[in-house]
Amino acid sequence: MLLTTLLLALPVAPVIELQDPGTSLENAVQRELRLYDIGDLINPSTAMRKQIERDFLASTLELALISESEDLGAAERFALEVTKRAMEVEEQKRKHDLFLEDVLAANREERDFFAQIGDNRQYAFDSEEDLQAAIETYMVPAFTNSGGSLKFDIHQGRPVLLGYLSVDQSNWLQAFLKYQRVEQSWMANISVTVLAPNQNSAELPESFRSAKVVSNTNDILQQLDQLKSQGWEQLSSPKLMLWPWHKGDLSILNQVSYVSGFTIEVVEPGNRKIADPQIDVLQEGLLLGCHVRQVDAGSYGLHLEIDYSELKRPIRTEKLIGEEFPAELNLEISMPDVRTTTMEADARMTDGSGLILGAPSSDGGRPLILLVEFNRIQPEGVETAGPSGPR
Repeated sequence: MLLTTLLLALPVAPVIELQDPGTSLENAVQRELRLYDIGDLINPSTAMRKQIERDFLASTLELALISESEDLGAAERFALEVTKRAMEVEEQKRKHDLFLEDVLAANREERDFFAQIGDNRQYAFDSEEDLQAAIETYMVPAFTNSGGSLKFDIHQGRPVLLGYLSVDQSNWLQAFLKYQRVEQSWMANISVTVLAPNQNSAELPESFRSAKVVSNTNDILQQLDQLKSQGWEQLSSPKLMLWPWHKGDLSILNQVSYVSGFTIEVVEPGNRKIADPQIDVLQEGLLLGCHVRQVDAGSYGLHLEIDYSELKRPIRTEKLIGEEFPAELNLEISMPDVRTTTMEADARMTDGSGLILGAPSSDGGRPLILLVEFNRIQPEGVETAGPSGPR
């Protein structure tokens, strides 16, 4: 299995300025501490459930540490306590769901509030971890090794993000968060072209060995056409359309049935032994997961998760020999060999740009070339929201 990761960066900014650290070293790099209100960006239901699960795991771990494994009574008490905590977690979740129902019932006339609390509200992030990952991935200047820091806290009853960042990073963060508050009225059109050579021994061309983003895909498409004339084949070319923030999944799979084993049955007349085959099914093909968000005036953060599985043919077989399997039945089972290439990428894209991903051969499999094309489209009848418009 091959794991290829591409990481490209982008910017973000503040809401309330707290203080200037003031030391000469800190002033030299022009860092500042700012507070950002993020209460309307993170799904409160998901965040609460995750906190309940974290509290439950912490409490069970604490019980495990204090219980005496040699003492049967203590082990029984521990099991009962774990069950009790699980029931408490379920009760908290039930009360939370009832609370949301009460809120909705009490505010049906206030449509904006209903949209924020109810399931119709599309939050930009499901959790604090998702928000932090997006910031660190796309921030400009890059967050990595910058000496800055990000921390989540509660300020006046609302979730906030404390950022100790350079001035440029703080300005980027402020703009980034504004874009996440805009009602998104555009869609992303994602096209993926997958190529592989006819021969396993073929090498990945030098120009495709490093991941890169290209502003125009015409030259790349011409190179792919040349590869096709040299024995490379196009395995698939799916397209996926999705709204920003929404996770999109696509699969193009081929199911293959094979004999994985036999059950020997004795039947009449004559107490004859027959073999009843056990049939299993495997899948090969492309699995694509994707989501996209706008990160500044002309750039879009694209996250891709790609799995491509291929069955090695012909399928190897193996004879079943032994007392349980009579030789006269001449039984064979299949031993399928599925090679899977896994890639995960985060890239900064522009409208009409392309992302090139190359995966060299591994474990005797074929190398792969993927071209991911990104286009922003405007659905008919939907007006474009401005960068500072309310959600």
